[in-house]
Amino acid sequence: MASEVESEALDSINTSESKNTRGRLALLTWEHTRPPGSNKPIRNKKARLLFYYKHCTESYATQSTSNFRNHLALKHSITVEPKTSRTKEAIRDQLKDLYLKASSQNETEELDSEVLQAILNKEVIDKALITLIIVRNLPFRIVKWPEFHVLLQSINPKVDGHITIAHSAVSKKIYNLWLSQKDIVQKRLQSALTSIHLSVDIWTSPNNHLLLAICGHFINSQEKLINALLSLRTVASYSGDKQ
Repeated sequence: MASEVESEALDSINTSESKNTRGRLALLTWEHTRPPGSNKPIRNKKARLLFYYKHCTESYATQSTSNFRNHLALKHSITVEPKTSRTKEAIRDQLKDLYLKASSQNETEELDSEVLQAILNKEVIDKALITLIIVRNLPFRIVKWPEFHVLLQSINPKVDGHITIAHSAVSKKIYNLWLSQKDIVQKRLQSALTSIHLSVDIWTSPNNHLLLAICGHFINSQEKLINALLSLRTVASYSGDKQ
């Protein structure tokens, strides 16, 4: 942000300089002229002033300062460029110095720290962490991995302290998340526009446990078909009696 403001400020200086560039360029060009000398015309037939180069042994005259500069560059390797005024140079130097100091001041670092701290939401972080562990079947001990915390703190250094490092706390967080999701499902069931149709199926968990899933199917208040898991119970076998 500071570099953009600095660029805009310096551009405004360059704009104001360009208004006077042509005048200073002409003055610098005239420094390379000489008097016409005896028997040399001062003006051409259209009564325009003629300029003579003082670097030429032979007479060379033109009425255009642009032609003057081209001749100097091609024949004498002299480049005429407008010089930046001392005032403008001082302004530019001070601006650069100010922005340089501003970028290194503690106030800027403190402001960045406050912004990083303000965007952290522990409830959102906990839910994202538990969802990651459950959906990707990750071990609870992920919260003890130094590499995991290094990754998070490289994104936001202020996240330190917002994520537990005790794997035993993960179970409690999962239970709390289950309670909140259970409440959401109950409210959706209560607001259903249709009867609630049930279906059952047995799933095998990664640790080979047989889980009987009971699902509900209904149209919600937004007239959308909803499939919700209502219960998950362990069973001994696939037999119909057990189901």
